[in-house]
Amino acid sequence: MNHSFSSSEQKEIMQLVQYYRNICRYEKVPMVGMRKDLFDLKVKLEEIYGDIFDIGYPLTDAPYHGWSGETLTKMYDIQNRIESLARELYAVVLVGLGEDCSDGERKD
Repeated sequence: MNHSFSSSEQKEIMQLVQYYRNICRYEKVPMVGMRKDLFDLKVKLEEIYGDIFDIGYPLTDAPYHGWSGETLTKMYDIQNRIESLARELYAVVLVGLGEDCSDGERKD
């Protein structure tokens, strides 16, 4: 797994993989062209995940930057939602590629 994902994010991704595999019954896609596209998407997600804008300001700094606490909170919400969706998409891609994540660790 790319170094951009923390251990807690990796754990969440593995739980999502298990969810999509066991509950939704997703499995490795048989079409070679689609697997290639999924692999390319996986690489792109790994590359951009670390580049998702990190607000990095404590809520108490909002007035200093001219923002209300509510504005900063909404920005955090947007950032967190984008990251959550990226991890979920990554998990679906791993399932489509047939990655074995049964013990919580990805195997290549």
